[in-house]
Parts: sequence; structure tokens; C-alpha cells
Amino acid sequence: MPFKFNPITGKLDIVDGVGSPPTGFSWNNVTGVSVNMAVNNAYIADNVALVTLTLPATAAVGQVVWVIGQGTGLWRIAQNVGQTIHFGNVDSTPGVGGSITATNRYDAIQLVCTVANTDWVCTGVAQGNPNVV
Repeated sequence: MPFKFNPITGKLDIVDGVGSPPTGFSWNNVTGVSVNMAVNNAYIADNVALVTLTLPATAAVGQVVWVIGQGTGLWRIAQNVGQTIHFGNVDSTPGVGGSITATNRYDAIQLVCTVANTDWVCTGVAQGNPNVV
């Protein structure tokens, strides 16, 4: 389903349909324990151990990443230097010490870059109650 970045709200607006990544997204089944994410990609964390997915170091405003849980080991989104994840009214610790971690096997989240390279915001497309550090 196509999405369109809304610069006023800083979120993606659904052009038609509900709950799917924009057309042209690449789906990546991650069966290892870590991966460096690329913009405009969706990731299925599928391992019995924790899967750490690191945000792209370079991202333009409006670019998106999705993470969906599948494996029992859950997932964690790690950050690079200077990056922050904003989840509702909670912000992660800036830089490499910050992260957001699934608390249930099938937790899912969509993040959009709102400040080039540094700020990532949950667009409201989230399932579960992730832990923000």
C-alpha cells in the first residue's frame, strides 16, 4: 500500500489500504543474531536468540524501516552515534546506549526518519509494548 510522508505531522499517511509497508519495500527474513538495517526495508526477526537490528547510519527525512517479530528470541533496535528513537512520549537514550526492545514474540514497529540521520519516530504503526532504553 502506498504511503506519503506528511512533513507537518512527521508521519506517513496511508494513501490507500492499511497496515502494509509502501510498495517496493524489500522484506528481509533475519535468522541470524544481528543485521545493519537499510532504509525502506522491512525485517522479520526470526531466531530463538535476541536479534539486534541496527538503524541505518544514513537516512533522509521520510525514509522508513519496519521490524516484525517472529522468533522466540525477540528483537532489539540498536542506534548509532547521535541517533534517538521517539516512541510516543518516550525517547531513547541518545547514541549507542539507546535502544527499543520487543517484549513479546510478535511485536512489530514502523519507524520513520524525521531528522536526517539522527531522529526516528514510531509512526503509530506498532504492536506490543516495547521497552525503550
